[in-house]
Amino acid sequence: MQSRQVDPADSDETFRSTMRIDITPEVLRKLTRTQESSVRSHQRRPRVVSGASRGRRRAAECGLRELLDSMYDGVILCSLEGVIQEANVRAVEFLLYDREDLVGRSILSVLAAADEDLLAAVCAAVTDERFVVIQAYCERKDGTYFPAEIAVSLLPGDGRRLCFFIRDVTLRKQTEDRLRAITIAVENAASGILIAGLDGRIEYANPALCRLCGCRGSEALKGQPLQSVFENDYTVGAMMEQVVKAGGEWSGETTIRGEDGVVTVEVTVAANRDSDGEMIGIVFSIMDISDRKRMEEARREAAEQRAMIASIGAACHHLGQPATVIVTNLELLKRYYEMVPPEVREILDSCMDAADTFGDILRRLNAATRFETEEYIARGGGSAGNEIVKT
Repeated sequence: MQSRQVDPADSDETFRSTMRIDITPEVLRKLTRTQESSVRSHQRRPRVVSGASRGRRRAAECGLRELLDSMYDGVILCSLEGVIQEANVRAVEFLLYDREDLVGRSILSVLAAADEDLLAAVCAAVTDERFVVIQAYCERKDGTYFPAEIAVSLLPGDGRRLCFFIRDVTLRKQTEDRLRAITIAVENAASGILIAGLDGRIEYANPALCRLCGCRGSEALKGQPLQSVFENDYTVGAMMEQVVKAGGEWSGETTIRGEDGVVTVEVTVAANRDSDGEMIGIVFSIMDISDRKRMEEARREAAEQRAMIASIGAACHHLGQPATVIVTNLELLKRYYEMVPPEVREILDSCMDAADTFGDILRRLNAATRFETEEYIARGGGSAGNEIVKT
């Protein structure tokens, strides 16, 4: 358990579980008057005590009790030595004690892990008419604990007492813990997160987005228009139109200005709303899909190459039969080679050379298509064209 005095500089702390509780001067004056009236009644000599004075004392005590019970926070009054003298209804509810059981106990038995050093530090601090705020866990009668924020002040007068204002901050602490977890998740997310105001100016960017844009930190983007991140002004206008004016969501692919040039991203845009449901800004979830785009392009090119290879294989198959017929017929004509005129011989020689060249080209194309598609076919991805090549 720790205690500290409230420092104004702490007001800018990102996560603050302890906050100052201002006890109004009017409440302090009422407590002081009631206490002083009770002390004066006890200091009167017994021989002059009358029924009226006893009545006034009882009235003062009842007034103090009613004042304490009317307060929202749990209130415990104790001596400077830490002995509890009074407790209101809320304190009884928080700690699960009966009022009679609580009175007379040490305040240190209520504050978990507290010791005499803490009580001495509190007494030393409040004597300067200053508040002390303690962030602590309080221990109930059944042994369970709850987080509490305790403001301690000193009631002035002849019988000075410490006044502990106890507030159960379980719900607030749970909310703070959830916010802390969300912030840690956003700060460590792989996707870029950007928050902008309704005017289109950036208010926050997480580290992933800063890395994507080549910025050193969120402060470099804070206050800049969305156009400083997104390359296409028309896309920014469409986002604002859909989310801010229409109250919907926007999602799609676009480009942003990255450190090494334009980066293709997938963006989801939604409204940022407060606890009352009022729109207070826009939240962008930005994912870098450059690698995915490159993979898609590589797959597309590979598919085109496979289709081309399959087409070549099919063409070789269909051209092979006519080529065989042509070569066979030319071989038959060579039987009459010596019987034909020289000019016809030249034509036959030219046709034979062309047929040999054509056959060689077909053989090389067939070999190439078989080599390029063999592994693909082995993986079970063969197409109809591949089957033609195989036959």
